[in-house]
Amino acid sequence: MVKEENEIEGNWWLPETPDRRVHGRLSYSGAGAQLDLSGALSERDLGVVGADRLDVVFGTTHEEDEVTVFRALRTRATLLVHSDFARQSFVSSTVLLGAHVPAWSSFQISACEAEFTHLDEWIDLGGFMVEVTDPLSGDVADDFLFRVTYRRIDLPSLHVSPFTVKFRFATSVPLIFSHEISLREATSLLIETSKPLLYEDLARDVIWPLRNLVTLATDGPGVVKRIRVQLAENAKWAEIIEPQRSTVAESKARLHMLFGYSQVRDRLASMFATWFALYGKLAPALNALFSVIYNDVQSTDTKFLTVSQAAEGYHRRSNPLPQADIEAYERSVASIIAGAPEADRVWLGRKLENSYGPTFTDRVEDLFMRLGQEFLKPMFSNRKKVASGAWRIGDWRNKLTHMRIEPAEISANLREIHACTNQLLIALKANLLLDLGFAAADLAKAFQYNQTYQIFSRRDAPF
Repeated sequence: MVKEENEIEGNWWLPETPDRRVHGRLSYSGAGAQLDLSGALSERDLGVVGADRLDVVFGTTHEEDEVTVFRALRTRATLLVHSDFARQSFVSSTVLLGAHVPAWSSFQISACEAEFTHLDEWIDLGGFMVEVTDPLSGDVADDFLFRVTYRRIDLPSLHVSPFTVKFRFATSVPLIFSHEISLREATSLLIETSKPLLYEDLARDVIWPLRNLVTLATDGPGVVKRIRVQLAENAKWAEIIEPQRSTVAESKARLHMLFGYSQVRDRLASMFATWFALYGKLAPALNALFSVIYNDVQSTDTKFLTVSQAAEGYHRRSNPLPQADIEAYERSVASIIAGAPEADRVWLGRKLENSYGPTFTDRVEDLFMRLGQEFLKPMFSNRKKVASGAWRIGDWRNKLTHMRIEPAEISANLREIHACTNQLLIALKANLLLDLGFAAADLAKAFQYNQTYQIFSRRDAPF
């Protein structure tokens, strides 16, 4: 969760041997953590080389702060027989600053505070008002009188079973300053659970969807800046350090957001409930979509296929066929198979097993048409162009999936594949806004500063 490099020194030991402690230094950053020890954690490590993984390593800093290093992989060890001269190094992807937890599987928490990039800009509220008066003395032009006033910011508390999300607004003013004054304001989300949860479950089911909601609203990939957790066992607060998989983005201009806090504040509780309900139904499709937004998928053709899979999953899960239609289809398939030669029945059954429902091209066209022609104009000037664009996307998906294309043809058409990917991304984002309660008539306004959307309005647009 952190960007800068940090180092802490202290004593380190294994939970099962608390009397055997060695000195060492823990370095951590957004890339992970490294623990360098001046000694061996156990006698069995002496003279042993090669990788070895320790489930948990405990530490205490010189300031008496507790540290837990999870899943530490040994990357270096000296071949010395005396523990006083041994040297070991471990790397880890997860560190807990502020508490000792004996096992990752028992790491249960009752509350969590998360900070995301762009959350401050999305809230767009400020408690400070600064007034500057005339100089106190005409002889000292740099001396000004600042009058700082503060208004209380009340942000909502939202209950989305089985947890509650509270917006926290923090402010700070430096106690000492001369010619400059730094007023800091920051927003975070406090998540309180109705029962203790494993951190992995909370991260997957709550933190990840919340991060994605902020990313959708601000139309920019958000990053988890910091996560603090409250342990269920003893109510201690500790900070989680994990690798940062996305680069920290610059501040997001409010103008470029799809929607801000002020636009949804009156229905914020219902929107949050709707978002988590959507995640309960569309999680695989949404996870594929946001993996692309966070740039986990780089190559053009792979990115296109990932977004295509997200689009198909989104439509299929949003529009399930009635059970009666599925049963009628299965009866028809059974009748067809029964009339086929016995040697072909197994093959035919496999071919027809998942052939019910709309085609991929039909699903893409349906996702587009749901948005309305006014919103689609920058991409498709008329209804015929919508059908043609959906066919083009479906054709590329079939070519790349079923290998009906040579690598040279892919390279020659990367620009077109890239444009199809962007059209699908816009369609999925806009469909999500509709599912969150926005009106179709407001979509064009929401996307008016979205660069991917606007590029299709230019004369040199791809199609």
